Amino acid sequence: PAKSVMVDNAQLRSFVLQSTSCAESDLDAELFKAAPDLSLTLPAFLSLLRMHALPEGVVIQSFMEFSGGSESVDAELCAAGLPRVVQLALGTKASENQDFLARVSQAARSGSGSAAEEAAWDLATYMRACSRAARIVRVTRAAARAAP
Repeated sequence: PAKSVMVDNAQLRSFVLQSTSCAESDLDAELFKAAPDLSLTLPAFLSLLRMHALPEGVVIQSFMEFSGGSESVDAELCAAGLPRVVQLALGTKASENQDFLARVSQAARSGSGSAAEEAAWDLATYMRACSRAARIVRVTRAAARAAP
Protein backbone atom coordinates (compact mmCIF):
# COMPACT_ATOMS: atom_id res chain seq x y z
CA PRO A 1 0.00 0.00 0.00
CA ALA A 2 1.19 3.51 -0.83
CA LYS A 3 2.21 5.68 2.10
CA SER A 4 0.14 8.77 2.61
CA VAL A 5 -0.49 11.64 4.99
CA MET A 6 -3.88 12.75 6.23
CA VAL A 7 -4.81 16.19 4.91
CA ASP A 8 -5.41 17.54 8.42
CA ASN A 9 -1.74 16.95 9.32
CA ALA A 10 -0.41 20.27 10.66
CA GLN A 11 3.08 19.83 9.16
CA LEU A 12 1.65 19.03 5.73
CA ARG A 13 -0.66 22.03 5.82
CA SER A 14 2.13 24.35 6.95
CA PHE A 15 4.47 23.05 4.23
CA VAL A 16 1.86 23.47 1.49
CA LEU A 17 1.08 27.03 2.61
CA GLN A 18 4.78 27.92 2.76
CA SER A 19 5.82 26.14 -0.45
CA THR A 20 2.99 26.86 -2.85
CA SER A 21 0.80 29.71 -4.01
CA CYS A 22 -2.23 28.17 -2.27
CA ALA A 23 -4.03 30.71 -0.12
CA GLU A 24 -5.00 29.57 3.35
CA SER A 25 -8.65 30.15 2.45
CA ASP A 26 -8.32 27.70 -0.47
CA LEU A 27 -6.19 25.09 1.26
CA ASP A 28 -8.95 22.70 2.31
CA ALA A 29 -10.51 22.70 -1.16
CA GLU A 30 -7.15 22.13 -2.87
CA LEU A 31 -6.21 19.32 -0.49
CA PHE A 32 -9.60 17.69 -1.02
CA LYS A 33 -9.13 17.88 -4.80
CA ALA A 34 -5.72 16.24 -4.44
CA ALA A 35 -6.94 13.66 -1.91
CA PRO A 36 -10.69 13.00 -2.10
CA ASP A 37 -10.27 10.23 0.49
CA LEU A 38 -8.45 12.77 2.75
CA SER A 39 -5.23 10.76 2.52
CA LEU A 40 -2.59 12.50 0.39
CA THR A 41 -0.21 10.19 -1.46
CA LEU A 42 3.25 11.23 -2.68
CA PRO A 43 2.19 11.49 -6.36
CA ALA A 44 -0.81 13.64 -5.38
CA PHE A 45 1.40 15.77 -3.12
CA LEU A 46 3.91 16.38 -5.92
CA SER A 47 1.09 17.23 -8.31
CA LEU A 48 -0.27 19.75 -5.79
CA LEU A 49 3.16 21.40 -5.53
CA ARG A 50 3.48 21.54 -9.34
CA MET A 51 0.02 22.95 -9.90
CA HIS A 52 0.47 25.73 -7.35
CA ALA A 53 4.03 26.83 -8.00
CA LEU A 54 2.93 30.46 -8.42
CA PRO A 55 -0.29 32.44 -8.72
CA GLU A 56 -1.84 32.20 -12.19
CA GLY A 57 -2.97 35.82 -12.07
CA VAL A 58 0.61 37.11 -12.04
CA VAL A 59 1.48 34.96 -15.05
CA ILE A 60 -1.64 35.92 -17.01
CA GLN A 61 -1.11 39.62 -16.35
CA SER A 62 2.52 39.38 -17.45
CA PHE A 63 1.57 37.55 -20.64
CA MET A 64 -1.11 40.12 -21.43
CA GLU A 65 1.46 42.91 -21.03
CA PHE A 66 3.79 41.14 -23.48
CA SER A 67 1.13 40.12 -25.96
CA GLY A 68 -0.91 43.29 -26.24
CA GLY A 69 -3.93 41.06 -26.82
CA SER A 70 -2.24 38.73 -29.28
CA GLU A 71 -2.51 34.97 -28.79
CA SER A 72 1.24 34.41 -29.00
CA VAL A 73 4.40 36.32 -28.19
CA ASP A 74 8.02 36.01 -29.31
CA ALA A 75 9.64 33.28 -27.21
CA GLU A 76 12.73 35.42 -26.50
CA LEU A 77 10.57 38.19 -25.03
CA CYS A 78 8.68 35.68 -22.91
CA ALA A 79 11.87 34.03 -21.68
CA ALA A 80 13.31 37.42 -20.78
CA GLY A 81 10.21 38.07 -18.66
CA LEU A 82 10.46 34.88 -16.60
CA PRO A 83 12.75 36.33 -13.89
CA ARG A 84 10.41 39.28 -13.37
CA VAL A 85 7.38 37.02 -12.96
CA VAL A 86 9.23 34.83 -10.45
CA GLN A 87 10.38 37.89 -8.51
CA LEU A 88 6.85 39.35 -8.45
CA ALA A 89 5.32 36.10 -7.29
CA LEU A 90 7.98 34.82 -4.89
CA GLY A 91 9.98 37.89 -3.91
CA THR A 92 13.74 38.14 -4.19
CA LYS A 93 16.48 36.75 -1.98
CA ALA A 94 19.88 38.44 -1.75
CA SER A 95 21.60 35.35 -3.18
CA GLU A 96 19.38 35.36 -6.29
CA ASN A 97 21.39 37.65 -8.55
CA GLN A 98 20.90 38.26 -12.27
CA ASP A 99 23.12 35.31 -13.18
CA PHE A 100 21.04 32.96 -11.04
CA LEU A 101 17.82 34.28 -12.56
CA ALA A 102 19.22 33.93 -16.09
CA ARG A 103 20.09 30.28 -15.37
CA VAL A 104 16.61 29.68 -13.95
CA SER A 105 15.08 31.23 -17.07
CA GLN A 106 17.24 29.07 -19.33
CA ALA A 107 16.40 25.90 -17.39
CA ALA A 108 12.68 26.74 -17.39
CA ARG A 109 12.77 27.34 -21.11
CA SER A 110 14.61 24.14 -22.01
CA GLY A 111 12.35 21.48 -23.41
CA SER A 112 9.57 23.97 -24.05
CA GLY A 113 8.35 21.86 -26.91
CA SER A 114 7.94 22.03 -30.65
CA ALA A 115 9.77 24.26 -33.10
CA ALA A 116 6.70 26.51 -33.17
CA GLU A 117 6.93 26.91 -29.38
CA GLU A 118 10.61 27.79 -29.75
CA ALA A 119 9.65 30.78 -31.93
CA ALA A 120 6.50 32.03 -30.17
CA TRP A 121 4.75 31.14 -26.94
CA ASP A 122 1.05 31.09 -26.27
CA LEU A 123 -0.33 31.58 -22.76
CA ALA A 124 -0.21 27.84 -21.93
CA THR A 125 3.46 27.57 -22.93
CA TYR A 126 4.29 30.72 -20.97
CA MET A 127 2.45 29.39 -17.91
CA ARG A 128 4.36 26.09 -18.06
CA ALA A 129 7.70 27.91 -18.28
CA CYS A 130 6.81 30.31 -15.43
CA SER A 131 5.66 27.41 -13.28
CA ARG A 132 8.88 25.51 -14.04
CA ALA A 133 10.94 28.61 -13.14
CA ALA A 134 9.05 29.06 -9.87
CA ARG A 135 9.54 25.39 -8.96
CA ILE A 136 13.29 25.71 -9.61
CA VAL A 137 13.49 28.76 -7.34
CA ARG A 138 11.40 27.09 -4.62
CA VAL A 139 13.55 23.94 -4.68
CA THR A 140 16.75 26.01 -4.61
CA ARG A 141 15.47 27.95 -1.62
CA ALA A 142 14.41 24.77 0.19
CA ALA A 143 17.83 23.24 -0.45
CA ALA A 144 19.54 26.35 0.92
CA ARG A 145 17.39 26.20 4.09
CA ALA A 146 18.20 22.51 4.55
CA ALA A 147 21.96 22.92 4.01
CA PRO A 148 24.05 22.76 7.19
